[in-house]
Amino acid sequence: MVNNESIFRILPIAISILSLFVAALALGWNIYRDLVLKPRLRVRFSVSKVAMQGVDEHPTFLRLSATNWGPGATVCNMIVYKYRPWFGFLKWNKEQGVILYDYSNRLNEKLPKKMEVGDVMDQLLKYEADSILSQKVTHIGFVDSFGNEHYAPLKDIKEAKIQFKKDFNT
Repeated sequence: MVNNESIFRILPIAISILSLFVAALALGWNIYRDLVLKPRLRVRFSVSKVAMQGVDEHPTFLRLSATNWGPGATVCNMIVYKYRPWFGFLKWNKEQGVILYDYSNRLNEKLPKKMEVGDVMDQLLKYEADSILSQKVTHIGFVDSFGNEHYAPLKDIKEAKIQFKKDFNT
């Protein structure tokens, strides 16, 4: 049998172990929140027409869109692309670069742009025979203020390339 005196000896040790466990959980969460959990951008890419009033023919653009899914604010710095074939795990077989957006287009927001949670930003790139889709490209997206690259889904790029081949007969 356990007497009352032995319970009073074990109780402080059990409380200390429990408080150590809670403190370790709190420390782990703070490290995860501050170092690992960064804002995420959802990026989409498509060939889109822009409807304008008083114009019979609607111009076509490459639309690159980003939505900040949080958990905090971020800054979109630039548009980037990358070519990585199916055997792209090899370091020497990767090409990447920066796409300069159209400064003269009034519909484009200026980069860098601070984005709060839920903000959406669209960039309209020129859709011509010598646009980015005429190059070898597998990924198109944005770089944020943390240096993270956020790319559009590969499905979006493939659909845009199919439309590009139809429109420009390449």
